[in-house]
Amino acid sequence: MTDKVKGRECWIDVAKGIGIILVVLGHVTRNENLIRIIYSFHMPLFFFLGGWIINRNCGKNIINKQYIKKKFTNLILPFFEYRIILVLYWYIFEYRFRELDVGPIWFLPVMFFSYMIISFIMPYIKSTNAKRVVFLFFALLVIVGLLFRQYVYKLNIVLLNEVYVNSIRVLTGCSWMTAGMKANDYIINSKKVNCGLVFGITAIVCIVLSFVNGDVSLFNLQFGKSYVLYFLEGICGITAVLIVSKVISSNRLIEYLGQSSMIIMAFHEPIKRVLFFVYDAVVTKFVVEGTHEVIRTTVTGSVILTTITLVVCISVVYIFRKLIEKLPDNKWCEMLFAFMK
Repeated sequence: MTDKVKGRECWIDVAKGIGIILVVLGHVTRNENLIRIIYSFHMPLFFFLGGWIINRNCGKNIINKQYIKKKFTNLILPFFEYRIILVLYWYIFEYRFRELDVGPIWFLPVMFFSYMIISFIMPYIKSTNAKRVVFLFFALLVIVGLLFRQYVYKLNIVLLNEVYVNSIRVLTGCSWMTAGMKANDYIINSKKVNCGLVFGITAIVCIVLSFVNGDVSLFNLQFGKSYVLYFLEGICGITAVLIVSKVISSNRLIEYLGQSSMIIMAFHEPIKRVLFFVYDAVVTKFVVEGTHEVIRTTVTGSVILTTITLVVCISVVYIFRKLIEKLPDNKWCEMLFAFMK
């Protein structure tokens, strides 16, 4: 493996690491301004990076039995394993206190089907113009699909609603993946461009547009006032993250977060709730109005709680990975613990 490829992989892991930090922060905080900014681009970032990575296969026929099996093992199998673990955890500890939900792992099957669609049309995407057309095609499909949302919901058919919602998510994911494919690292690598200036401009534009466009959430199919603004703010936020990632280039801690992003995505919610319970049990004995709900409304408090949550997540992941290393090296163990990759 060349140094160039290593460097490229390092900064992509850094970008994923920044992305998962923002995901956890977005779920921890109750600061509405912070949530609005983070949600404007944090989930699109992962689809964008997926497209950026797969871009090397443009014009090639990559979808085959081996490719599908690999993506299934990396995304769908962990999804079911996470689901089983989280349901068991909920049944043992939480069923009296909260309703069961799918949690952040909804992202995994959406990513899988987005990969399948993009891989299927990959042989026909050979030029920048082709990528532009495909991007516009997927974006148009989403816009048309959203126009029929109220009619689909009026039918009140659970299965149809689920198919509709996930179809819009997948098509939006395809749009972001195509945007990632179309993107290149000219701005990040070019010596003619001041990275600090570009970061400042894109970050400011992202923040401004996030307030102009309103609430955004791919999970809830919220795209603000305009789908166009949704993509503009997302592109600006993603560009800012990519510039920071390229400048950092390599950081073992953030890279580890990026490499463990899927595991953290799945388990940070229950870890967060346990942390809140412990925090309230300890802090409220000394501070009357110091519950986690109070501290979550502040940026500083949210960052502190997010940091602690991530430290616990990393510690748990590290310990389990060390234990798994001692297990026999066979396909059954590999499948059983696919969620720990």
